[in-house]
Amino acid sequence: MKPPKKFQFSVPPERSFKMKSDHSRVIAEVVDLEGLREAIEKAPAESIIFHTRDGNDFAAWIREVVHHTTLSQVMEEIRAGSGDIESTRLRMLTVLDLAIEMAKEA
Repeated sequence: MKPPKKFQFSVPPERSFKMKSDHSRVIAEVVDLEGLREAIEKAPAESIIFHTRDGNDFAAWIREVVHHTTLSQVMEEIRAGSGDIESTRLRMLTVLDLAIEMAKEA
């Protein structure tokens, strides 16, 4: 999962990902993958469900703002459905850990 050449290690605050628990309540703002990983790890279950219910907001931000197409494609496949939300969270954290490690080595 090698980061692409346009990959943004950090984005300006105005392009941050806003982690929400519903449409109006922002619980975290992140500007890089490490921040996203931490926010996902700490987020309440309803936040993970909110961001993965109709698509995957994490994947969209990674694709459109961070410009890491491969990572966004992998994240897009992870959605909170009828399964255990904690297994969904763990899958996302595992994928992000790998992407962060690889980005540091690049």
